[in-house]
Amino acid sequence: MTSGTLPPLRADLALYPGPSRYDGAPTWTLHDPLRQRFFNLGHEEFEILRHWADTIQAVIGRVRGDTGRRVEAGRILALLDFLQRQELLRADAPGAGDRLLARARRQRPRLADRLRGGFLFWRLPLVRPDRFLERTLPLVRPLYTPAAAAILLLITLLGIYLAGRQWDLFLATFGDLASPGGALALLLALGLSKSLHELGHAYTAKRHGLRVPVMGIGFMLFVPLLYTETSDAWRLRERHRRLAISGAGILVEIALAGIATLAWSLLADGPWRWAAFHLATAAWLISLGVNLTPFMRWDGYYLLSDYWRLPNLQQRAFELGRWQLREWLFGPRQPPPEHYPERVKWRLLLFAWLSWGYRLLLFSGIALLIYHFTFKLLGLLLLLSIITSLILLPMGRELLFWARTGRRAGLNRHSVATLLLSALLLTLLFLPWRDSTSLPALLRHQQQTVLHLPYPAQLLELLAGEGERLRSGAPIARFDSPDLRHRLTLARLELADAQARLRQYRSSEVRLEQQQTQEQRRLEARTRIEGIEGQLRRLTLRTPIDGRLRQLADGLTPGTWFAAQAPIATVVNPLGHEIIAFLPEQRLGAIRAGARGRFIDEQGEGPAIEARLLRIAPTASVVLEEPYVSSLYGGGVTSRRDREGALVPEQGIYRLVFAPLRPPESLARVRRGTLVLETGRRSIAHDLWQRLAALVIRESGF
Repeated sequence: MTSGTLPPLRADLALYPGPSRYDGAPTWTLHDPLRQRFFNLGHEEFEILRHWADTIQAVIGRVRGDTGRRVEAGRILALLDFLQRQELLRADAPGAGDRLLARARRQRPRLADRLRGGFLFWRLPLVRPDRFLERTLPLVRPLYTPAAAAILLLITLLGIYLAGRQWDLFLATFGDLASPGGALALLLALGLSKSLHELGHAYTAKRHGLRVPVMGIGFMLFVPLLYTETSDAWRLRERHRRLAISGAGILVEIALAGIATLAWSLLADGPWRWAAFHLATAAWLISLGVNLTPFMRWDGYYLLSDYWRLPNLQQRAFELGRWQLREWLFGPRQPPPEHYPERVKWRLLLFAWLSWGYRLLLFSGIALLIYHFTFKLLGLLLLLSIITSLILLPMGRELLFWARTGRRAGLNRHSVATLLLSALLLTLLFLPWRDSTSLPALLRHQQQTVLHLPYPAQLLELLAGEGERLRSGAPIARFDSPDLRHRLTLARLELADAQARLRQYRSSEVRLEQQQTQEQRRLEARTRIEGIEGQLRRLTLRTPIDGRLRQLADGLTPGTWFAAQAPIATVVNPLGHEIIAFLPEQRLGAIRAGARGRFIDEQGEGPAIEARLLRIAPTASVVLEEPYVSSLYGGGVTSRRDREGALVPEQGIYRLVFAPLRPPESLARVRRGTLVLETGRRSIAHDLWQRLAALVIRESGF
């Protein structure tokens, strides 16, 4: 293209009167039928296209002669650039083929970009429903009448009212969703609800004379989402018609939810009521919890875009949001992508920033669900892809923008403040300044033991008192378990029956196989009896060391029940003290041999106690043997109980043993507190990296 000449437009393009803008100005819609895309144009762009010619000067002359308005050459060149980027010019114009090939090479996505984009979202067209919709539209036309709307509204309100009277029962039914059958029923209900939702969009678009070229299924982080192509709605000038198409799916689901809620309220218990509950739950959750959200390109987004009279709301808001951040951070003083009234500007900025935060939370939540319910490596890859796409790449693009424009804009108070703040944050992040770490710890006698109940049991007799001196093996308390006694009785009856049958079979001509069966029964019963008797013997708690009895549990009166693994008492030998601390595995590399620390009692009893590291456990603790530091008892080690009732740390921890340099003169009980441990200087970034590496290694199953 020589200077001043213009290539011809494609002959299949069409211009329609569009909806008015937020300020009342008219717009026009440019339709690209090849790619089924629509572009919203202002009045000046419309006049340029309407008077398109071979040269820029000819366009200027035609517009001035027809409208009396003067069009700047720069505006024509900007529109030309837009037409070239959107491939709206004829490809047989001189130089057009070379431009298309060069653009295709520039826009060819790299393999990493294709993989990352495929992770986040892709579409699979399934059917071309336009002819089917045309034929069946008369069947659904009665649903668009005021009478049908009034009936469905009455049914919905009545269903909500009746369900509200049984609200406790309705909420209690939610527990079924956690079962495999309940989850499968909910998925089937979601499929039905979403199918009717998409048909609502399709029939409403067809009712307004539009074409529905395709319906299919999309995948967002492998989560399936049905979709209907209704981009023809941009041909409609009337806003209420576009709002009707965008909101039709939500209205269908609300009506479906109302009918299902009323059915649940009226039906008796059984499979039909169960199905109605799942259908109502799916429809209400999807309509109100998902589709109304405007921060993704779902129904709520298109409703908001039409309500605000802002086509391409997301793109325009995101461009304005990026521009505003650049102005605040770098101050390049560039013109905004579009000029808006102040009220509209802040509305778009708020929408952009909320959308970015919502998308980050939504995609991260889906990745975490995949991480927990599928193989973990896929979840980690998805999370990495989300962080890269939504955080790292946008930050990199903004830094490149600043690098390109910084020289032209020069330093200003915005860029200087940003540089200083960035330098401060990087210094805090990477400078090795932290030289201590705080660990949950306890101070106790060097030789002591905590006695736990192995099983749930009832106290029969307390055999020793607080402070009493005991020898190793002395009994402290005797417990009993009616459940174990009952199982022992059954096992003895089983043994007696097996022995009686054996005597009977041996005195008669019974086949050898039957005698062997009874012998096996006898041996199994004998083994069970020995095991249960051993369990009952363990219910008499005995001290394994010499020492004094300390810290008896509250409520040690005969007849009181205690849970499994409940600490009953502590036996201590007052010769020597030690401090036990618990170190997260990601900080293990920061500990030096002979490291020193200070133990600080959580109750503030006495001064801090200096201590020296004696030894580190060779492996991470699988079971937390000191319940005093468990989070279940107010300690600092996050833990839970497993099926056997043992305390299990939620993360890998190592047990450290310290020797107090100046032991306390007396220690009546175990004292819980914090050990401030001296470590080598390290940065926050180093700690974060170690935690991330430990998480990846532990959770990925490598």
